[in-house]
Order: sequence, then C-alpha cells, then structure tokens
Amino acid sequence: MDGEEQQRPVTLLHLGLALLFTVGTWVLLRRLPALLEIILLQRYALSAADRYAVTTLTSCRIPSLASCWWWVSPTAAMWNRRRRS
Repeated sequence: MDGEEQQRPVTLLHLGLALLFTVGTWVLLRRLPALLEIILLQRYALSAADRYAVTTLTSCRIPSLASCWWWVSPTAAMWNRRRRS
C-alpha cells in the first residue's frame, strides 16, 4: 500500500494450479494438429501437402510464441518497476 510492494505467500494451491495449467497447456498443444485438422482444414479444399504445412507451422509457432511470452512478461514487469522508481 502507499507505493510499497506487498509480498503474498505462494501456497500449495497456487503450485497445484500452476501444475494443472502447465499440464493442460501441454496436452492442448500436443492435440492441436488433430483439432486443427478436424475443425478447420477439412472444410476447405486443400491438398495433403497444404494441410501438413499448416499443421506443422501452427504446432511449431504456438509453443514458440508462448515461450516468448513467458520470457517477455516478467522482463517487462521488472522493467516497468525500475522505470517507476
């Protein structure tokens, strides 16, 4: 309060939720090419090579964007804290 940084404890619930979100994200990313094939790619007249390219690029791009976000988000928060001081 009043510009002071407060510390909040990390509980077992927080760790459990983080583990649940991590496992859920991992499962979703593993199943993403199949979901993309079923929901989106069968509706359009694409060749097998086009479908393969779309699923491969998508399955590679999303984890790389997620890892960039995990790095940028804490770095940006730290930079903003230093800028305010």
